[in-house]
Formats: sequence, C-alpha cells, structure tokens
Amino acid sequence: MNKLRPIVLVMILVATCLLVSTPANAFGPSVLFAPSGDCNRPYCTTYAKSVQTNSGRILASFEDNNQPAQGQTLPIFSSTNNGQSWTKIAAVADTSPRRWGSNWTNPYLYVLPQAIGGMPAGTVLLAGIASPPDRSGTAIELYRSNDDGFTWTWVSEVAVGGGEWGSANPTPIWEPYLLVANNKLIVYYSDERDKANHDQKIVHQTSTDGVHWGPVVEDVAMADRALRPGMPVVTRMANGQYLMVFEMVGQADTPNNYKISSNPESWNASDGGTTIDHGGSPFVITLPNGRLAYNSHGSTDIRINTNNGAGAWTPVRTTMPRGYSRMLQYVRGTGRVLILSVEGCRTGRRSCSGRTTAGTTSTGT
Repeated sequence: MNKLRPIVLVMILVATCLLVSTPANAFGPSVLFAPSGDCNRPYCTTYAKSVQTNSGRILASFEDNNQPAQGQTLPIFSSTNNGQSWTKIAAVADTSPRRWGSNWTNPYLYVLPQAIGGMPAGTVLLAGIASPPDRSGTAIELYRSNDDGFTWTWVSEVAVGGGEWGSANPTPIWEPYLLVANNKLIVYYSDERDKANHDQKIVHQTSTDGVHWGPVVEDVAMADRALRPGMPVVTRMANGQYLMVFEMVGQADTPNNYKISSNPESWNASDGGTTIDHGGSPFVITLPNGRLAYNSHGSTDIRINTNNGAGAWTPVRTTMPRGYSRMLQYVRGTGRVLILSVEGCRTGRRSCSGRTTAGTTSTGT
C-alpha cells in the first residue's frame, strides 16, 4: 500500500478501445454506488475490483467506508448486462474464526479455472483484509461462493499482520492478488512485517487446497529497505510466461515496474524490474488476442504491449479519469474492457459525490 499518495474517492466503470490510438467513445455512465451520510475513513470508497463468472455475470467489490467500522462488510454488486446496470446482491461480513468484526479493504475477486482441493472449477473467490474496528491488526481472509456471488462461506486465513500506520504495531499486510498456477492457488500481497530489513516487500504463499498455506516467499524485496514495492498484479502471457507489475514507492515519481518469470513462484526478489510508467497502482491483463493491456494511477491512458512484455508499451487514449487501483476487466462475448476507477477528492466526512458509475465501448479485440 502506498502511504504517500492521496486516495481518490469516486468509482467509474468505462470500457475503452484497445486497438487504435484515438479517444474511446464510451456510453454511460450508469450509477453503481453512491455513498450517503458520513464515512468512517477519509477514503470513503476505493480499491474497486471485478470478475466475470462462468455464467457471464460481472461481480464488483470495493472498500466501502460508508458504513460503521464495527460490522463493516465488503459489498458485492452484480451486472448481468455487461456493466450497464448494477444491483447489490451481497455484503460479505467477517465470519472468520478470528471474528475481528470488520471486512475492511482490498477485496480481490477471482474465478477458479480448475479445481483446488474441494473447490470445483468456477468457484468464485473473494480475498480481502479483515481488521478490528480500530485497525490494530490485518489479516487476509478467503471466502468462496458457489452461486455467482449471492452467498459466501469463509474458507481460510492466508496470513496475519499488524495494524495500520499509527497503531501500536504498524506492520500490516495489504492488497491480496489471486492466481492459479502449477496446480496451486497463489496469493501475492504487500507485506510490512519485516521492518528490520524492508519497509515493505511483495511476497506470496501457495496452497493446494485453499485451506492450508505454505511459507512466505519473497518476490520483490529490495536491498534499500526504505523502498516499498507493492500492489502486485500477475498475468499469464500468451507465450506461457508470467508478468508481474508493481509500484515502487520511495523512488521519484513512484515508478510502476514489471518483471517476467517462467515460474510464477520464483521472481528473483532482489530484481526491481523495468519501469513502464510512473504514478503508482498499476494493473495488467492479457487479452484474448495475446496483447497486454495495462494502466496505472499516473495517466488516463491504457498502454498496450504486443510482444509478451518486451518492447514498447504504447499509450492509448481513453475518456477515463486517472484512478487509484484502476481495474481492467475483459468482458467475454462483447469484446469490451471495463475500467473500474476510483476518482474524486478527499474529505474526512462525505466523499464529494462518491458515485460508482458504469459505461462500455467496443475494444475491437
């Protein structure tokens, strides 16, 4: 997590053309979510994430501080028309044995492409950060849904960290990202528990059943302990190799870097990668045509790479504003990509407009 940059507050979902360098002609937006009343944190809504289930339904979740910290839940919104309209179908409460009482932040949604343990292919997973209401601890908790996101069951606890900054033990963990590879479920995340050596590093843990988790493995851990690599996102490219993008807080303008590995469990942790752009909070996906689509907080553009990470990352203009933790979601059957973005302003009470909206346009993929 980047503790240096303000987090913006409005979420917008729009798709953009990925084949030509002309502005996208998005239609919409339609409202997904609009906060009302006070928020329990200056960042009222942030970390919007989505997934498309095997039925074609699109699910979205986000950190929603427009509710009391005690009993806070991760909302689940659903769209059955490719993002044009949305309905809240669930609120995932902290039902883990820890019972801290707040499913707080950093939701990540994922559909299993194969069976993992007792969970069949097509199971929808939700990883997120649970915390006590005073944010004195953090834990990555994993939930599952077998009915397209309407009901959720706790599966396991991946890892436990200390509290957020300002707490008595500020050694939190953040930003889980899920991937299945090597017949394992991998959870990558940002880790602040090794303060003697690294202010923050990127690590992962693996499981063959989603319940029992292996040891912590370093993926990006810099010799300069003041650097804070974080917000990992990993995609399998068309050539079978894996590409990880991450931000490098602590360097000028917050570079967004990438590195490539043939094994998603081995990343040469001392390698800080190659810079794509600046501004933090990168995200990348592999499109069906093999191209990589990438964006970050630093620009309104999407960048396209046509050579499995090598060579140029070509900017493509969009009508979208910049956004913190801006998500890209390819929509099967339409050839469209949704951008989920959180943009707006900071305030200690209400988030300016705080609306979550949606719109789409063809990508031509």
